[in-house]
Amino acid sequence: MDRAPDHPQATRLLVNGRARALCKLGDRNQAERAIGRALELSDRHDVPVGLTSCISFLPYGRARTLANALTARAALQDTGHVLRDAKDLDDLIEKSDSAWSRSLVRLDVATAVLQQRAPDVEHAMSLGQQAITLASPLPTSSVRQRSQLLGRRRPALLDRGSTPARCPSRTPAGAAHRLLRGTAPCP
Repeated sequence: MDRAPDHPQATRLLVNGRARALCKLGDRNQAERAIGRALELSDRHDVPVGLTSCISFLPYGRARTLANALTARAALQDTGHVLRDAKDLDDLIEKSDSAWSRSLVRLDVATAVLQQRAPDVEHAMSLGQQAITLASPLPTSSVRQRSQLLGRRRPALLDRGSTPARCPSRTPAGAAHRLLRGTAPCP
């Protein structure tokens, strides 16, 4: 990064590497600076409108950078930011050729939904189920890891009294709690 701070790949390193690592360290300000710098770089490069590929050597476009920033912001529990950005990106995400991208964004949104003051467990598990379905039959390790994390959060929320209106295991989203390892049956 220091040798080529304006290189097109610097965006990827900033938003996927630096920002996420800083989030794990709890350094919100530096993580947001890394995301901001990645967005600046995204705006400098001439890329097609839409969600650029995450596995290409082409530069990240703004939408891809924002989609990847959702993960960092979910780790920071910046729920409002995650939900706003996901709503703004929704059309591009849904038109994306990448089922993995659609899956990962759903998992980030599901995480944010569980982080709200009044978590909506049923909605989060429904998003988790959609994410798993989209990524099937070959989910990436990122999809597996994030879906398992989501599943482990559900029992803790139910223990705190955030019981959904209906037990998720008896709803159309019920497969999610069985598919997301680490979940407990409904009380």
